[in-house]
Amino acid sequence: MLVERAVTLTHVDQELASLAPVARERRWGLIWRPEELKLLVTMFAHNGDPYIVQFTCDDYKALPPIIDFIDPLSFELGTARATPKGTDSFFHSP
Repeated sequence: MLVERAVTLTHVDQELASLAPVARERRWGLIWRPEELKLLVTMFAHNGDPYIVQFTCDDYKALPPIIDFIDPLSFELGTARATPKGTDSFFHSP
């Protein structure tokens, strides 16, 4: 590992504390799994479609998180159904 686990945990904990008010305002669910260094964020598109975004935080902040979408029905990682489609903004109304 490039970054000690304790350092990554400290960074993520601090950023989650800052993110909490925004998450409440936007109705995002934040599920932090420190044992796996993974953050799951549940959110809804402007049309109500649910999404789950997984941030794998190994070696954070030396490396950016790995971002994956999880299918909200099957919980499979990276399926076509898990990923937003189209060219408009799925997370903000026009």
